[in-house]
Amino acid sequence: MSAVHAIDGRPVEDLIISATDGTLGGASQVALRTHLLNCPTCAELSSEHARLAQRLATPVESAAAMRESFVRVRQAASAKPRPAWARPGSAIALLAGVSAALVVAVLASLAIGESVARRAGNENVVATLEEERRELDVLRRAVGHAVHQHNRALHLRAVREQL
Repeated sequence: MSAVHAIDGRPVEDLIISATDGTLGGASQVALRTHLLNCPTCAELSSEHARLAQRLATPVESAAAMRESFVRVRQAASAKPRPAWARPGSAIALLAGVSAALVVAVLASLAIGESVARRAGNENVVATLEEERRELDVLRRAVGHAVHQHNRALHLRAVREQL
């Protein structure tokens, strides 16, 4: 607006802003409407303020707003501790624990059987039990390796989600 118009000593733009915000009193509102009917420059300024107010009232989706929303959701989700059964990897960890316990139990029974066979002097049984123990030891290492790889994958996924 090139010239500063005023109503009752107040700049018209201030009155337009107050009218747009809904804070302009009745007498001033009537005076502003009358001025806008007679002044196309101020009428255009009033239209611009109304459009701006409408645009500001309409939410705009942006990439930054979406990222911020995801960050808030992740923070809220991580703030609540999950029950043990719902944690990522808990089923595989349980399976690995049970598998390891079974392998240890079988290895212990093989060691006992091997000891009994040695005392009895049965070398064929001792050799068979030693072979079984070696195979179970390989299985135990494979289970440990699988658990390690799974935990590493979970860690990498968590790191990627934080980026």
